[in-house]
Amino acid sequence: MNTNKRIKQSTILLMFALLQACATSAPPPDTFYYVLDPTPKSFAVKNTETEIKILPVSLPDYMNQPNLVIKLSDHQIKITNYHYWADDLRQSVQRVVINELNQLNDTINFTQQCRNCINVDISIDHYYPTEGGDVLLAGTYVIIGTNAKQNINSFSYSTSLSEGGFEESVSKMRELLDVLSTDINNNLL
Repeated sequence: MNTNKRIKQSTILLMFALLQACATSAPPPDTFYYVLDPTPKSFAVKNTETEIKILPVSLPDYMNQPNLVIKLSDHQIKITNYHYWADDLRQSVQRVVINELNQLNDTINFTQQCRNCINVDISIDHYYPTEGGDVLLAGTYVIIGTNAKQNINSFSYSTSLSEGGFEESVSKMRELLDVLSTDINNNLL
């Protein structure tokens, strides 16, 4: 009977210790959501018949999910916890590029839908901050004319972080989309 009493006491002490550990554990970290276009820009209605369609953006598989990613080394990407895109990244990139191109060019209306118009097909291969403090945007875009003529362009842009952190990383990622939009606009002329 003495053994049973000790087992009960040990079990009660173990349960008490477990409950106390659960009660004193730290709360989970805050969850953050990021947007690429925090202050959407408006542009004047254009009196032009020239339209260019920006097709849905292609992303690599590891970026087709809501979490932000960070490049740790030459061959290692980390999917972050507690840091998410507030919107589908493909749609956000397409929307930002359309808005930026409409800001840059007064003679062409850039849109998601049009018929018998020039198309721009953007494919992103790399779009992330690195552990070393850089932000990278690389891939290709194809300008497809109405006569099926194609102009293929590759791009690779990078910028450095001054302070670090995901908020600055997303801001720099947005700036690189502005550079891409300028490059697309210059290649249309």
